[in-house]
Amino acid sequence: MKDLILKEIEQGTTLVNLANVIGKTEKQVGALLRMLENDGYLFERTYSDKGDITYNFKTNFSDTPNRIITTSNSVRAVVLSDLHVGIDNNGLEVMPNIISYMKNNNIHLAFIIGDLFEGLVGRKKESRLDVKDQIQQFFKSFPYESGIIFFVLYGNHDFSIYQEEHFDVRKKVSIRPDMIDLGYGIGRIYLGNDLIGFKHELILSKPDKNLDDVKLIISGHSHRFDVHDNVIVSPALLNEPFYEDMLSCGFLDMTFKLDEESMIEELKIKHFVLLDTFKQASEIYMPFKTKVKKKI
Repeated sequence: MKDLILKEIEQGTTLVNLANVIGKTEKQVGALLRMLENDGYLFERTYSDKGDITYNFKTNFSDTPNRIITTSNSVRAVVLSDLHVGIDNNGLEVMPNIISYMKNNNIHLAFIIGDLFEGLVGRKKESRLDVKDQIQQFFKSFPYESGIIFFVLYGNHDFSIYQEEHFDVRKKVSIRPDMIDLGYGIGRIYLGNDLIGFKHELILSKPDKNLDDVKLIISGHSHRFDVHDNVIVSPALLNEPFYEDMLSCGFLDMTFKLDEESMIEELKIKHFVLLDTFKQASEIYMPFKTKVKKKI
């Protein structure tokens, strides 16, 4: 099987095709590829706005951000933040509905902006699951849907697991091929030919990167939807509100309009809150006439 996998990757293959060729599920293929990488093989992954993941052998060894290959001038993505898996009101319960929303609206991309896990920050031990159980809950309950890719930035609660137990939770989550690691605290990704930045305060450690070169920044951590300058702050995906004004809970549906050079020229943001069902609370339009640079 190893030789067959390597042969397919040498020719360039998608995750779906590789799963069909070797007769495994996509999640099983992801685990096999991680095992091969641990053995020393280096793979490149490319992603499309249609949810395709393509594998080749690695040829570029520079620290270049991942790129989403665009197939049209309009790209939609869902933004989620602060699921806090491991506490009672975590966002796992509404994830099946999020997946259904994405499928019904032909959305293949999602960005998770930090604190996927509760970790070991703040709360008393009796109010949260142990780290091992948090990870088990994630793998048991977070839906897998072929053709949907999650780009995951990790926040201060995730980082606390490494701080306290010296365990890098990213390595475990990345076994799933649909979970793409953007790093701790700060991450960057190309959408077409434009850079998007992601930010989640770590508090315990200062990131060694900045976001001077990005068009816009999508941030988590504050549990409250907000837009200022080129910074969009995501609400928390929890199944009950933290604040009475309902700006804290929910998710964002973003539509990026690209120009002829695949640069972002317009962005439409729909903010949905979590009530008995999803309800759109607001819609914001952001034009980008020139490249925006902002230090935060």
